[in-house]
Amino acid sequence: MGERQRLTLQLVSLLKGYFPLMMELFPRKLSLMTAVIKRWPSLGKLKRVHVKTLRTFLRENGMANQDKQTQVIEAVRAAVPLTRDKAISEPNALYAQMLAGQIQDLANTIEQLEEEIATVVGAHPDDKIFRALPGAGDVLVPRLIAAFGSDRDRYDSAEEIQCQSGIAPVTRQSGKTRHVSRRYACPKFLKQTFHEFADHARKWSPWSAAFYRQKREAGCKHQAAVRALAFKWIRIMFRLWKTNSIYNEAQYIEQLKKKNSPLIKFIQNA
Repeated sequence: MGERQRLTLQLVSLLKGYFPLMMELFPRKLSLMTAVIKRWPSLGKLKRVHVKTLRTFLRENGMANQDKQTQVIEAVRAAVPLTRDKAISEPNALYAQMLAGQIQDLANTIEQLEEEIATVVGAHPDDKIFRALPGAGDVLVPRLIAAFGSDRDRYDSAEEIQCQSGIAPVTRQSGKTRHVSRRYACPKFLKQTFHEFADHARKWSPWSAAFYRQKREAGCKHQAAVRALAFKWIRIMFRLWKTNSIYNEAQYIEQLKKKNSPLIKFIQNA
């Protein structure tokens, strides 16, 4: 994903210098824009295309609406080159064509990988554990499975995962001075996985939403509140993973009631 973003930013930066029309025509259609650039990498070449050919090309690459096709065709006809200096436009056109091809190839590879991941995860014995979690879906389930792994002896405690992932804060103490801060030295993608899951969970899980509100009302900023929620969720997921159990939201809330958890009032006031 990061590589695709890097290539896209390179392409956008290049287009701003010689072919900005592409970004105006396809601001949110990267696949269509790269398809056009790969075939017609400069305004001069695009202007020479027959209307029927361009209309067919746009339709075959996802733009079925004829009115939108007409808007693109009219914009191309009316466009004026940003520069007529061939020393700028021709090398840039070749470079843009190369970048567009790389983005397309990368997108195809990512699509193939996602299909393979979906197949492997669907057959994984832990799929049922993580898919039952509130807010976990096709994107986060594979990441959570990878985060914990299949070896049940890999971790002895939830604290190990909390620390390794960077979700647990770092505590430094010297004499009577105690300082708690974020943990920066950690696998960033692993940390992001738990952070993103917690942020999704609070939208689907009543107690998670209550916990988040509690932290926010206590003065925590959004990111800190989500990290605190992720810290709690890792403990829950660790237990489910170790015992091969399925999460039950209602059962968890009942446990909170039995313990007279302060979260109950936040859930009731939701």
